[in-house]
Amino acid sequence: MRQSAVRWWLVMGWPVLTVMWLWGCGGDPLGPLAQTSPQVAEARKLVDALARGDWDAVAARLDASMHAADLPGDLPGDLPEKLRQMAAFFPKGAPTRVRVVGFDQSRVSMVGGTTTDNCMIMFEFNYSDANVLAQVVFQRVDAGEWRTIGLHANPVPTPLEVFNAFTLRGKGPVHYLFLLIMLAVAAVTVAATVVWVQRYRSIRRRWWWLLGILVGTFKITLNWTTGGLMVQALTVQVLSLGFWRPGIDGPLSLVFSIPAGAIVFLLVQRQARMKARAPFQSEHAE
Repeated sequence: MRQSAVRWWLVMGWPVLTVMWLWGCGGDPLGPLAQTSPQVAEARKLVDALARGDWDAVAARLDASMHAADLPGDLPGDLPEKLRQMAAFFPKGAPTRVRVVGFDQSRVSMVGGTTTDNCMIMFEFNYSDANVLAQVVFQRVDAGEWRTIGLHANPVPTPLEVFNAFTLRGKGPVHYLFLLIMLAVAAVTVAATVVWVQRYRSIRRRWWWLLGILVGTFKITLNWTTGGLMVQALTVQVLSLGFWRPGIDGPLSLVFSIPAGAIVFLLVQRQARMKARAPFQSEHAE
């Protein structure tokens, strides 16, 4: 009875498990720290000062290392041309919407050495005729004060939810081929799972075969916005399919792995079925 229930869930629950897995691959867009981190408020003040062209406020919040690297002197009037170029991306007037679209916090601890914390915050500023992404990077060493070590701003043609939307409009052959391959991977995995359930009692090393069916190798990722491909050879992936999207409305990445175990299983079962039919066909011919 228990084995029958397991097999029933493998067939009937496979689509549900796949949807849950794919949804889980997307993850929490920002995480709870983005709502409570004081660095978010500090980063917003810095970007607002940049948008206003308030060089005094910008210079006051930049770390001394940035001054030493980029500025001829410590006077606000000597701010580099790069800051002026970034400020030019922001139109005059108040934005129609500002939101945090990216937040990442990491820690690197050296054995017997220092511990470095890094915090990256990305904002989206929407105006009636422009859209700007601004990124601020903070760093602290050994739980000291947070220092601003990075400030970047770039224009984007449309709001992120439009720019990175999952749509077929304007997509090329690579995007369509990738979707077809993902459908084929899903079909092969489902077919192998169904065959495994149907021939459960006659399969040797059945649980090893099931593991091979549900795991794919050789991970291939497509950035849906740019069309860029990335290949990771020495990787395995459960259910052979997935997706992920960094931050809020970041570029969607679709992922599939080669279902080698499922393919080999179907071929082995096909050969076994042909061998089983051979004596019957021979007797029938006589």
